[in-house]
This record gives sequence, structure tokens and C-alpha cells, in this order.
Amino acid sequence: MPRKIDLTGWEEIDETKIPQWVYKRAYKMADKTGRWEGIYLTGEHYRYYIEHLGGQGTIAYRKLRYKYRKEREMKIKKAIIALAILAVAGYFLYPAFQSDGMQSSFQSVGEDVGSWWNETGNYSPSVTSSKPEINIQELEKQIHDLINEEREKRGLPTLAWNDKLSVIARKHSQDMANRNYFAHSDPEGHDFSYRYQQEGFNCDVRVGNYIYKGAENIFQNNLYSSVTYYGGIPSYDWNSQDEIAESTVQGWMNSPGHRQNILTAYWKSEGIGVAISRDDKVYITEDFC
Repeated sequence: MPRKIDLTGWEEIDETKIPQWVYKRAYKMADKTGRWEGIYLTGEHYRYYIEHLGGQGTIAYRKLRYKYRKEREMKIKKAIIALAILAVAGYFLYPAFQSDGMQSSFQSVGEDVGSWWNETGNYSPSVTSSKPEINIQELEKQIHDLINEEREKRGLPTLAWNDKLSVIARKHSQDMANRNYFAHSDPEGHDFSYRYQQEGFNCDVRVGNYIYKGAENIFQNNLYSSVTYYGGIPSYDWNSQDEIAESTVQGWMNSPGHRQNILTAYWKSEGIGVAISRDDKVYITEDFC
């Protein structure tokens, strides 16, 4: 049963502004418990309540402003007191260090109160992994292979790789990355059927008395799951190329509309297109025919 919670005073948050760790943690909980609705996540300054988890999921949140400000003021006061004590101690101890030919220094690690929090809402040790090297074409083929695995599990024929559809998909992903939007239609209102036409690609899949002209899935992933700041220095929880491929397909399979496209029996081929923006967002487009 979904968890019932009083949402009075909560606000809905746009999907594009939801930190990746929220989805990542929610999917882990859903896989473990088998519950895809009424998921409640708590951090130190944020609370997330997921009414329904999936591509079309709605996540509500509340920012605890009073608690946030109160804690910040207390930490600032403590920091000022600590600095004052160090300054006084340094004033009296410095001559002694000087006379003995000694040198002394200290390092202060501050907190950036405007930074992202990590997955548990607490500080964690620095992440040692480095920024992943992503091979775009390999990632596209990985996603394609995972899509076919999902089809094979259900006794559906595998989709052939379509180079032309891959070019079309990659151009749309690159356009989203360049112009910072996430939608099937570009800012000029052109959808995938227009992009098919512009590339001279004609999709006609006849099923009975109907002719299907294609379909499209899109996904926005990220090179990192979370980032924590120590004294203004960011520490990233980077995702590997394998993790990006798996979380993309998992996200689609947990969304009814995207899942339906993937498991449509009459599609014969697909193309995957990936592009990475300057701010480390990973845009994925999947075109069917």
C-alpha cells in the first residue's frame, strides 16, 4: 500500500530539477520493496514524496526554510567563535613558535550551505572516482543491447540497429544539449516525424489496415549522481558508462508510455543517439521504425 502522508504545504517540483540521486535511491527502494507509489525520502533539509515513480512520476517536496536558516545561523556563530579563539591563540602562541624556530599552520574546512547534499542528506568522504570517459557510439550500442534484452525476456523479436535512425536520434539529442531543452518537439515545434522527413527517412510499418510511422523515447541522464561540497570544493559521485546505460533503460521500462514503445511487437528496427552537454547532462533519444 502507498504510504499516506499529509502533503499540506508541499510543492510540486519540475522533473528536470530533481537531483539524480533521488531517482536512483527511489528505484533501489522500489526494486527492493516492490512498491512504485508512495515512496518517501528524507534528507537533512529536503523531504521528497514520490506519488508515482516513473517517467511521468510526480514528486512533491518541501524546503524546511526555518530549520535551514536556524541551523545555518548556529553554524555561522560557531564558526565565528572558533575563528576568534584561533586568532587569540595564534596571537599569543606565534611569538613562542617564532622563538623556537617553528612554523605552524591550520586548515579550515568550511561548509557551502548552498550546495547539493548527498544521497543520505549527510556529508560523506570524498569520492575518489574520476570523471568517466564516455564513448558515445559504444554507449548507444549498450543501450540498444539492453533494449533487446528486455524484448527477449518477453518473447519479442529483437530490433535491428538502424544507422539512419541513429543519426536522426543523435542530432535531436545534440540539439537538446546545445539549446538546453528536453522535449520531443524542438523550440520550433518540430517532432520526430519532421526529423524523419528532413533526413529523407520513410517509416511505413503495416499492421492489418494500419500503417505506423514510427515512435520516439527520450531520456535525460547525468554523468554524476550527486555532488557534495567541502570548503567550496565539489566532490562528485560519477556514474560509469555501464551505469548510465542501465539506468536509462530502467527509467524507460518503469514509465508506461516509454515501456510500451520498447515492447511494441511490430517495430523492426531502432536507432539510439546520445549527446553530452557542457554541464554533464546526458541526453538520449531512441527512434523506432
